[in-house]
Amino acid sequence: MYYWLYEVKCPHVMLFESLTSWDTIINCNNYFRKECCEWLLTTNPLLGGFDANGQCLVVEVDESYFFHRKYHQGRRRVGKWVVGLLERASGQCWMEVVVRRDAPTLERIISNHVLPGTTIVTDAWRGYQNVAQLNNGVYDHAVIVHAHVFVDSLHPDIHTESIEGL
Repeated sequence: MYYWLYEVKCPHVMLFESLTSWDTIINCNNYFRKECCEWLLTTNPLLGGFDANGQCLVVEVDESYFFHRKYHQGRRRVGKWVVGLLERASGQCWMEVVVRRDAPTLERIISNHVLPGTTIVTDAWRGYQNVAQLNNGVYDHAVIVHAHVFVDSLHPDIHTESIEGL
């Protein structure tokens, strides 16, 4: 597991551990990969809430379309929508591949992964318009209008630059 975690190449592991069968290494790597996938699928991270001083934590939310171009040229291929949430204080995040990026999908993801009392920062896309009313209004909602600015000069904490970068 140590070798797998630190991405030590299979031939080196075989040399260090005096192994002669590739099957052993491949089976171990597949097992660790499967366990990590299982953990990710069963873990339900909760972001936001309050810090030790009782201050609201900030979670940025945004969606992006990921696609692949062969050699970065030519026509776009079919891609996937991904919704991401990032807690600024800790850097913890959650990303989810979605079929649609409509309001019900976004609201479900926010309700499942963001604790009450959190300040949620989004862009002005209409899919986020009901965030402040979710779960009987347990979230503060701050909006940045990218058509005007990317970081509000009067309120520099209102931005989605962290999730955009991620």
